[in-house]
Amino acid sequence: MPTVLEKAITDSLKEKNCIIGSKSVSNAIGNSKLVIVSRSATPGIAESAKAAGVPVVEFAGSSVELSKLCGRQYRISALSFVKLAAATIKAIIGESKKQ
Repeated sequence: MPTVLEKAITDSLKEKNCIIGSKSVSNAIGNSKLVIVSRSATPGIAESAKAAGVPVVEFAGSSVELSKLCGRQYRISALSFVKLAAATIKAIIGESKKQ
């Protein structure tokens, strides 16, 4: 059964409502609703997102696992959602706290 995060990522990729990559995410933090960072991401991304008031979720896996989840063949250390419902954001944050 797919998690809320997995479903949100696949839906956002189809609708092109997410930004992939640490440089792109750090440049677009002001437009982001939620930032996902892998364990291998640089700490500066999470810190700048928190400073901007954007919720940050630390992905439990590595950048390789995050890239597989996104269906990409390159490592993804950070991902941000440009459009995402508030209820979905709360569900993702709640789900990440359980893990």
